[in-house]
Amino acid sequence: ELEQLFYEKLKKGQETGEISPEKDIKMLSFLLLNLNHSINVMARIESDSDKGRGMMNAVIESL
Repeated sequence: ELEQLFYEKLKKGQETGEISPEKDIKMLSFLLLNLNHSINVMARIESDSDKGRGMMNAVIESL
């Protein structure tokens, strides 16, 4: 499942020190899953890819 894949990658980031151990990676993996779904829906209804990129950048910066 995609959420599990996100969780595993975030966990690895915590283990290597790239992501703070205080971050709730279970919640972040759920957030990434929903971001993925949102971007897929947006791609079907509008052609402005800048919004999707902006959403991804905002989440990445929060890590």
